[in-house]
Order: sequence, then structure tokens, then C-alpha cells
Amino acid sequence: MREIKVNEFGVSEDGDKFDLVASPDAVDAGLMVNEPVILIYPDGRRVKTTQAKITKLGLAIAASQMSAGNRH
Repeated sequence: MREIKVNEFGVSEDGDKFDLVASPDAVDAGLMVNEPVILIYPDGRRVKTTQAKITKLGLAIAASQMSAGNRH
């Protein structure tokens, strides 16, 4: 499981937040995944959570929709 250092507000150095979850429909369609991660806070707390990530398939579909002008 990947460990990510976050600030006291739960935000990584890259500005990532961990309060979103990919919907079951997006996961079932292969568009997104909920990757398990451990957040490490400045006070030493370690919190298990997930990070919603878009898959290669999700990126490809989004790119094709954008290039076709279908920005939903």
C-alpha cells in the first residue's frame, strides 16, 4: 500500500485531496479505481483511505470525447 505524506488538512505536496471516491459504476466500467493508500500526517498519525484514480481507459475515453467536442 502506498504511503503519502499530507499536511494537517490531509492534502499532499502535489495538492491531492483524499475525500473523493470513484462511483461503483465508474469502477465497474473500468474507468476509475479506488486505490488503497495510507496518509501520514505531520503529527505521525497514519490513516488508511483510498485515492480515486482514473484508468488508462478512462483517460482514453475522456480524450476522445474532448477531441470530438463532446464535453459532458
